[in-house]
Amino acid sequence: LYTAPAWEGGFLALRTLRDIRRKAEAEQRWGYMGVADVLEAYTLASLVDLFGDIPYTEAADPATFKQPAFDAANTLYERVNTLLDSGLQNLG
Repeated sequence: LYTAPAWEGGFLALRTLRDIRRKAEAEQRWGYMGVADVLEAYTLASLVDLFGDIPYTEAADPATFKQPAFDAANTLYERVNTLLDSGLQNLG
């Protein structure tokens, strides 16, 4: 099973969505923040479904963390729920 595109693409998407969320928050564009929250939740859940434990918390900062620690799948699913709640709130 060759999964490199899913792994690399998933983490690229997470980094991009985090950038969108930061920019949306700075500009108080809550609709964009909500969409980014929901898409990050979907992407994170998909990665966890495919791979189980993955680096998430430290993976956002590859310059600092050359080998980021892996987060437990159950903790990441809790993060998915938090992102979905936040996304729904931001979307109104």
